[in-house]
Amino acid sequence: MNIAVLSDIHGNVTAFKQVLDYLKNREIDAFCILGDYSGEFAGVRETLDMIYALQDRYPVHIIKGNKEEYLMLGLGGNHPEWDEYPSTVGMLRYAYDNMRKRDWEFIKNLPETLTVEYEGMESLFLCHGSPKEVKGKLLQGSKKNKEYLEGVKEKYVLCGHTHRYVEFEDCGKKIINPGAVGNPLDDGRHDHTSFVILSSVGREWEAEHIYLKQNVDAMVKNMMSYNLHRIAPYWTACNEAFFRGSLFSNGEILDRAMQITEEETGSCEWPAIPEKAWEKAFREMIVGQFPLVYDKMMVKLV
Repeated sequence: MNIAVLSDIHGNVTAFKQVLDYLKNREIDAFCILGDYSGEFAGVRETLDMIYALQDRYPVHIIKGNKEEYLMLGLGGNHPEWDEYPSTVGMLRYAYDNMRKRDWEFIKNLPETLTVEYEGMESLFLCHGSPKEVKGKLLQGSKKNKEYLEGVKEKYVLCGHTHRYVEFEDCGKKIINPGAVGNPLDDGRHDHTSFVILSSVGREWEAEHIYLKQNVDAMVKNMMSYNLHRIAPYWTACNEAFFRGSLFSNGEILDRAMQITEEETGSCEWPAIPEKAWEKAFREMIVGQFPLVYDKMMVKLV
């Protein structure tokens, strides 16, 4: 038996289609999908439609991530005072505005954790971040793992959220994180999509980790066609820069923008991060790495 394990698609339909096309040529019996269907890319509707289509053909075991929690909390639809911070909240707004009635019902009914059982096999425990916190992180060597894994009976724990592939044992559990379909953070693999195929071996599961190189130009063209450089200017520019080889992720540049805001104003509380702070952080962390790509991205933001 073979189970495809995917996480953190984040609306990147270019990568999601590539993964599904690859899996058509593998003998896949079921899917486990671990949350975060919207985020950095425009394809939240297409991503959900592709999941609905998968459910018509396969058993699909699916849970919510923190992005789905944000949607249910209304972070993309409330707080008009946040409109002056498009690089910070623009993609939340975009995802919220593009949800349909079926989509709201779908994510509303997604569990935070799920146990998957197949006769004769060790059970699988699914979570997005950790068994106890949707934004928790199961990290190799972390002292928090004991707390997170307490009470989990299943031997295999499948998790996402960190966007990094990892496979390790702790507290008598086998933890497998497939990495991110949409925007992986694995060192030197930014332009690849990442996922896992679990194969049955006796009662146990064996993980095959797969990287597929993405078509970055096609992905960026897709982002631009949806005007994401207007909807979430520096967030989108950071995303493009990362896929083209930047050492810094969106989150790291966000952290620097927040630090700049605090230095200049005395305090900073998300999402009140001015665009000027984003620009300073972006210039500081990106321009020195590859100025020609930086200049092209800045033209898009003007």
